[in-house]
Amino acid sequence: MQASRARLFKEYKEVQREKSADPDIQLICDDSNIFKWTALIKGPSETPYEGGVFQLAFAIPEQYPLLPPQVRFLTKIFHPNVHFKISNSMKTMLESSNVDEDDEEAQTEGAAGCSGQD
Repeated sequence: MQASRARLFKEYKEVQREKSADPDIQLICDDSNIFKWTALIKGPSETPYEGGVFQLAFAIPEQYPLLPPQVRFLTKIFHPNVHFKISNSMKTMLESSNVDEDDEEAQTEGAAGCSGQD
């Protein structure tokens, strides 16, 4: 778990340095748990999603990067790659097993946030 926490903290610092690279994407790490992230993505221009802001939740497993993050749209969206009832990315669902609530709760226990503090 320590290695994945260190890698996530490093990746978070890189994102903070490169914020201006894409102003249409905002990535926010939970201050109390580095394994939980939120993203705000502006809809691309000249698409049906233009003008929209979409919120996503990321649950990152302790085995990261060996296991991919679970991604869930918090904003309702109609898209062929997003399951319409549970808002999970279909690609993520196909690539890995779902994280159940007990696993998510286990991730929050003793997990340092983005400040790097335990």
